Amino acid sequence: MSEGTPQPRYSRASEVPGPFNVESMTDEELGLLGRALYRAATDANDSKEEQTLDRIWHTLVKQIGETAARDIARAKRLLGALAISDDERDQFLAVAATPTVARYDYVLAQDTLVSVYRHPSGLDVFGDIASVLGKIESELPPDQRAESVAMWEKLEAERRG
Repeated sequence: MSEGTPQPRYSRASEVPGPFNVESMTDEELGLLGRALYRAATDANDSKEEQTLDRIWHTLVKQIGETAARDIARAKRLLGALAISDDERDQFLAVAATPTVARYDYVLAQDTLVSVYRHPSGLDVFGDIASVLGKIESELPPDQRAESVAMWEKLEAERRG
C-alpha cells in the first residue's frame, strides 16, 4: 500500500462479524445503543421503519451474543450487567442475546435468564424468557432439557410462593 492509503483496521473479516464494531465498544456503549435502537423501533412512525430498526436491533443482539465465542469473560460481564439493570430494555437485550450465547456457553445463557427472572425490580419479562428458553431447550440433549425444565418449574413455584 502507498503511504497515503489507510491501513485496514482488522486483519481478518471474522474479527468484525457485522455492522457494529462490538469489540471496540464499551459495555456501557453497547447498552446505550441497544436502548436507543429499542426506543427508536418502539417510536417508529410506520411499519417499514419499525421493521428496519427491529432488524438492526436484532443484528446488534446477535453480535452481542457472538461475543461469547471470542471473549467469554467479556460476555459474562456484559450480560451480567444487562441482566441486573433496572432498565427493562437492558434486560430484554440480555434475554434476546441468550440463544446465540447458548451455542457457545449454555451455562452463561441459563445464568443470564435466571438473573433477569430473579431481578428484584419485578419487571415482567417472563414471557420473553419463556420464548427464548423454548428455543434454547429445543437444541439441548434430552437429559439437559429435562434438567432445564425442572429448574424453571422450581423457580416458577418459588416465585408463586
